[in-house]
Amino acid sequence: MDFSVGIRAAVAPAVADAAVIAIPDEDAGEIPKAFVVLKSPATADELMAHVAGRLAVQEGRRVEFVDQIPKSPSGKILRRVRRDREKTIHREAVKQVFSYLTVALRIDVQLRTTVAAAVSSTRTRIRKR
Repeated sequence: MDFSVGIRAAVAPAVADAAVIAIPDEDAGEIPKAFVVLKSPATADELMAHVAGRLAVQEGRRVEFVDQIPKSPSGKILRRVRRDREKTIHREAVKQVFSYLTVALRIDVQLRTTVAAAVSSTRTRIRKR
């Protein structure tokens, strides 16, 4: 059974619609992420608990609540729209991490240069004594 179908079947009173895509994961390669439109209030933990009793739920699944699921005029779920959005989010996160790493490396180089200069200065003073 498809995870999105399972979510709707497991918690039909709370879920109006659902779609699932694969998202990148460092450990597993890919994990499922559900996009859920709610009819009534529910939490991700409540949904996962209900689904766990009806489907083989693996660790690492994600749930995001959305206002609507993108669909074609015939009603087919446009998973590509969600996948493209997730890829953009992932790409931006990677860029941000690289930006932080670049700053950290610059600080590290500056710190090492400063420490090397201080050590050299200290050695020079010791030799003059």
